[in-house]
Amino acid sequence: GFTGANNIPVEMMMKEFYRTLRRVAELNKMLLKLFGQAILNNGAESKAQVINEDFQRRGNLIEARKPALFQARPETILDMFLHIANDSTIDGVSPPTLRQLRTARRRFNRFLYTIPEAREKFLDLCRHPNALHNAFGLMHRLGVLSAYLPQWSQIVGQMQFDLFHVYTVDEHSIRLLKHINTFSYAKNHSKHPICCEVYPRVQKKELLIIAAIFHDIGKGRGG
Repeated sequence: GFTGANNIPVEMMMKEFYRTLRRVAELNKMLLKLFGQAILNNGAESKAQVINEDFQRRGNLIEARKPALFQARPETILDMFLHIANDSTIDGVSPPTLRQLRTARRRFNRFLYTIPEAREKFLDLCRHPNALHNAFGLMHRLGVLSAYLPQWSQIVGQMQFDLFHVYTVDEHSIRLLKHINTFSYAKNHSKHPICCEVYPRVQKKELLIIAAIFHDIGKGRGG
């Protein structure tokens, strides 16, 4: 079989490899953005546009306006992704804010879902019509879903030994969210007529989003 106990050592090794690779990739992207600003002035001199007292945008990147915002008020991390969902022209996070986010994640002594304000903002994201386009994928890539939900943190890098899944559990689940989002596009009606007809009529789309996030959450733990 594909899911026997013999796979456990391989799963553990690949999980650690995948997680280490992600940390290196995240650091690499952050450093490349910093070098781009320092050497090539890529967006470094763009005038900041204030969004509110906590955030501003510089070019197509969002940034925190205070150096320890995420540590002082961790729920503002979710606010940042709500702003990203609100404005489709924001496609990333500025290097200093990425660094602040990495530092805050390492210093958290509890998961974000335990903070009532963070739970409310997470549900606001699940209800947001544009969150599936970019916000959730970015939250995953930047380790925010893992910082929010302990169950999600356990599936990051979890291999799937079967004939049906090509991706790790976390990547598979994120791709499912993006796939669900395509049901709102009229151009996909001929490809998925039933889904495209039903999806716009779903009144509580957040329940579908949460179901998608949790649908494989027990993988690798006998679930």
